[in-house]
Formats: sequence, C-alpha cells, structure tokens
Amino acid sequence: RAAAHAPTLQVLPKSWQVFANWTPQDGVATTDSAGRTFVPTMPNPDATLTATFVVSPFTPAIAGKYQGLVKGGTFGFDRSGFLRLNLGATGVFTGRLIFAGQTYALKGEFSGSGSYKGKIERKRNSAINLDLTVDLATGTQRIIGTATTTTVQSNISADRAAYSKDTPAPAAFVKSYT
Repeated sequence: RAAAHAPTLQVLPKSWQVFANWTPQDGVATTDSAGRTFVPTMPNPDATLTATFVVSPFTPAIAGKYQGLVKGGTFGFDRSGFLRLNLGATGVFTGRLIFAGQTYALKGEFSGSGSYKGKIERKRNSAINLDLTVDLATGTQRIIGTATTTTVQSNISADRAAYSKDTPAPAAFVKSYT
C-alpha cells in the first residue's frame, strides 16, 4: 500500500484471551489505539503494527455486576449520578450511566490491562468522556475512574456485587421469609 494509507484494522482474540495493545514499528502512529479496532497512520509501505493479546484477567472473581456512585468535587445534580455495569469474562461490558439526571446506555470492552476509554455523545450538551479502570491486581473488586465533560469532572467508584444469580449467597446466609 502507498505511504499514509489508513486501513481499518480489527483483531479478534481467542476465547480465553483479551486484547492488550498495539505495538507500532517503523513509525506507525498509534494515537487513541486502546481498542481492538484501530485506524493507524501508516507513514511508509514497510511499516508494521502488531496486536498483542494476553490470557483474560477477567476471572470469576473479577467478572460480574458492578454498581456505584458518580460524584463531583462539590455536590451538584449536573455532576452526580450512578453507574451500573455487567462485566463479562472477556472484558466486554454493558450497563447504564445516570449522569446529570439523564440515563445513557453503555457498551464497551476493557483492555487486558483493565482500562477503558470511551465517549458518550449527547444531543444538547458536550460529550461525556469515560475513563474507567478495573482493579485486576489488589482484589478490591472495584472499578474506578472519571466522567468528564467540558465543564465538569466527576469521580466514579463502583463495587462488584458479592452475590448474584451466577454466584449465589452461601446457604448459611439465606433465610426463609414469609
């Protein structure tokens, strides 16, 4: 291909792997390359780009349902809300963000390092930029991050539900109520 040609690249991991990152060689520009789909700037016809995969870190202790608060430095309805995510074993998630009184559907994929960057376009307001990180190392079972607009930055902290349909509470914790 001719230099400066920009093909769209998409890679698909095996079922037990997740995408980690792109590794450029020969001057390939990799700005905003967090996802599996990527449009690089190819400076010359010999440039190469390598997709790296890792074994999925989203173990049963990490995958699950998360929910938590979105809050700015000072309280205000324009900077507050709630996050609910359902995180799968491959890092793919769906969920809802309630922010400034509006509800937004979420769908995305965390990288193999546990990070996600995304944007929610809004009709009457500036976009919400999401920057989320799943704790893969210390066992807190928490997602932290920020929701940022042109005027507000709010912190996000969401904890994993201890019990669910897939991971029920131990029998000793379950009581019968009538």
